[in-house]
Amino acid sequence: MGNDMRALWRCLWEPRGAARLIIAAAIAMAAIVAGASCRGEAPGPLEVEVRGIGMDPQTDSPVMFLQDKASSRGIPVWIGPNEASVIRMELEHITPPRPLTHDLLKSILDELDATVERIVVEDLKDTTYYATVVIKAGGRRLTIDSRPSDAVALALKCKAPLFISKELVDKGLLIDLGAPESRGEIEQIYGLSVQDISASVARYFELPDDKGAIVTDIEPGGPAEAAGIRKGDVIRTVEGKAVKNVEDLIDSLSERTASETILVGVFRKGAMLQCVLRNYDERAHEAED
Repeated sequence: MGNDMRALWRCLWEPRGAARLIIAAAIAMAAIVAGASCRGEAPGPLEVEVRGIGMDPQTDSPVMFLQDKASSRGIPVWIGPNEASVIRMELEHITPPRPLTHDLLKSILDELDATVERIVVEDLKDTTYYATVVIKAGGRRLTIDSRPSDAVALALKCKAPLFISKELVDKGLLIDLGAPESRGEIEQIYGLSVQDISASVARYFELPDDKGAIVTDIEPGGPAEAAGIRKGDVIRTVEGKAVKNVEDLIDSLSERTASETILVGVFRKGAMLQCVLRNYDERAHEAED
């Protein structure tokens, strides 16, 4: 993977990288608003997936990245913090204590024997994206206007396909998002998946604040499971150093992958616990010895 692709992917997880992506996207959007021609060569609508949620460091606003399922091209879509929290929860398969709006909508659709056929991000006008929800109900096909963030949350809940329209593709906004490297490597080494804690997530799970990284998945038999770390734990410290977010955790673990053991402080059910974490390479080396 080239340096440009690495820089683009860091936009998902690093504020400095996000600034570069925001500038590139803003230039393309400004050209469209001004009426400049920047058409691409893509022939039609693209099926996409939610690649991740980043932050725009200039506005402190979340940015959702929709990536073509057949390539690394995608678009950034600015969304609200509450919608970002909902989408993150769906991506990480976190179930809130009580149903959220998109949960309610799915329940209503199920009761009416209606299905969400697809979500389409249709167009960009004056820096605002427009989307539609296509619903099949009672032999009818309904197309309903929606904000992209609400439509995507519903699509994730209903497991409905996501598309970017041909008209939007032709406007030339798609950029190369690349692939996750440092985060993926750390998760593979230690056998766990994590996400940032938004204020909404902190409230849902009655956490004291939004500091740390919440564990959303544990690989059976992996180092994290062996250390006693559980799904739902919040990693607050690494070797006594405070962890503010996922980026902090990745940096701390990256610095210590050669250590024999790593002391990790986790918050669980109102109490702080200390877990001793060891990576796959160290365990394999020990087994060989």
